[in-house]
Amino acid sequence: FFILVGKNKYKSIYLSIVLSMIFLLKGSMFFLTFFIPILFIFFEKNDKFKFLPLITIIIVNISWGLSTYSKSGIFAFGPTGSPMNASNLYMISNNDFSKTYPNIGPDIYVCKVGEIIREKNIKNEKELMEQLIPLSMNYIKENPAQYSIGVLKKIYLLMFRPFKDGKIPKNFNICKNIKDLNIKQPNEIRFSNVVNKTLFNISLIILFYSLFFKKEKNKINFKIDIYYLAILILYLAPYMVAFLYDRHSTSMYIISQLYLFLFYINNKKKLLDSV
Repeated sequence: FFILVGKNKYKSIYLSIVLSMIFLLKGSMFFLTFFIPILFIFFEKNDKFKFLPLITIIIVNISWGLSTYSKSGIFAFGPTGSPMNASNLYMISNNDFSKTYPNIGPDIYVCKVGEIIREKNIKNEKELMEQLIPLSMNYIKENPAQYSIGVLKKIYLLMFRPFKDGKIPKNFNICKNIKDLNIKQPNEIRFSNVVNKTLFNISLIILFYSLFFKKEKNKINFKIDIYYLAILILYLAPYMVAFLYDRHSTSMYIISQLYLFLFYINNKKKLLDSV
């Protein structure tokens, strides 16, 4: 975020390095690492190397795809190139998920993946993904209401839920006793969540105001607004599809605070004059 909104003649190089690291370290960040360079081209029209981040990500993606193809027979491209992403999506594609989430972690459904592996006699990652992705997509298409409840709970967790991340009860046999699980597991309040989510919600209000109601706009503020909005959407989208916890949202809470700081700095004089 700092690289995108800052002024540095080498920002295209720095951005290429950072996005490449994000892509290689986090399989769910394909959309973020691919679309941010496109926005960069739009905003940095005078940068001689404005195409470098996009070219770099394409090369890194192709290289990673060739590497995975040589080892597993899968050309990993985009979010469907990871067996972990496929497993996470399948674990939440059931009617019980919206009942246990977010109080209890979705790992209680890992046995469902094991059942598919045994039932279909799956031998490798390619076969696993070919089974899990269609099954997950069919469930979502056939149960839109149930899936939507899970999405609403994810939004609630992101913006309001003050408790610690869901966990599996101690001495609980994940594979055998799912039906006996008490879904009302006690989770302690994490007070940092109260602060982080309050500031996050304030940042969303200010972002909405700045984009749609602020009369006097300039290119710097507009660029910061769009970059912040784009990072929020592109980062959170994969988690909204699968599952989200505060540990996944921490980076967005930090960026929201940076956004509030930049908004204050860029509008300091006007804010003080209005007091």
